Amino acid sequence: MDIYADTGGKPLAAWQIELECDPAKAKIVGVESVGKKPPYYDPAALMGGRIILANFSTEQTLPSGRVLVARVPPAGDGRGRL
Repeated sequence: MDIYADTGGKPLAAWQIELECDPAKAKIVGVESVGKKPPYYDPAALMGGRIILANFSTEQTLPSGRVLVARVPPAGDGRGRL
């Protein structure tokens, strides 16, 4: 699952999101980097069905508009559903 931030044209210097899923139906199995720095998160949270992802940048040039910030590959319930 790709996660985007829509900045409305303003520079994106920092972001934070919370993802939740029913652990009986799906698991968050990891977080993939889509930029220079992977998002920060607590790896132990992958087992609980709730995870908070965050990142920041101090670079001179920041992305704006619709920005891909993370990729979260979920695992379904074994029957092709999430």
